[in-house]
Amino acid sequence: MYNGLPWPDEDFTKQVSIERELYMRGALESCAVARAALRRAAAAPPALCLASALLRATAATLLHRLRAYLDRHTQSAEMAKERAALTELLSTMTLGQLLPHPLNHMLELAPELTASEIVQVLRDCLWNYTRDHVPSPALFACDSTGLHWRDPSTCKPPATYTDTLRLIIQKRISKLGHMYPIMFLNLEKES
Repeated sequence: MYNGLPWPDEDFTKQVSIERELYMRGALESCAVARAALRRAAAAPPALCLASALLRATAATLLHRLRAYLDRHTQSAEMAKERAALTELLSTMTLGQLLPHPLNHMLELAPELTASEIVQVLRDCLWNYTRDHVPSPALFACDSTGLHWRDPSTCKPPATYTDTLRLIIQKRISKLGHMYPIMFLNLEKES
């Protein structure tokens, strides 16, 4: 049923499991208790890793629906609903430490992005990173206080997962330029 931790190729989800993922996302959106439980799991790393199937379902359906909006060239209440779902997904994954720096700043960029930019970021950054770096409890280390943390020095994403963000910011430097030093300046110094 593809309920494990790994995220498959995006094309695979389009062909095999999109109906199931639409159902999972609908069930999650209609149940406030389930959403609260997901946020609670995110606040206690690495528990969110075990909800990978729910996160994957939300991301896959967002990609599917946002592509449909691109075809229709509309900005509607449905698009606002998709943006809200994107914000919730990104905030949950950031809180659960599943997105390393600079991918964790996608949440701050999301309100400024167009539908086509959101599709690019979801596919190239979030989906591909999570597919290649399985959200696993093994990525987290336990400190002396018993808290689990993801070591930022060991989870730096390669440029293939951040180039899309970099290009979007550079293309829209007048509007998004303030995010560039926050997201990329330290990465360039550390490389």
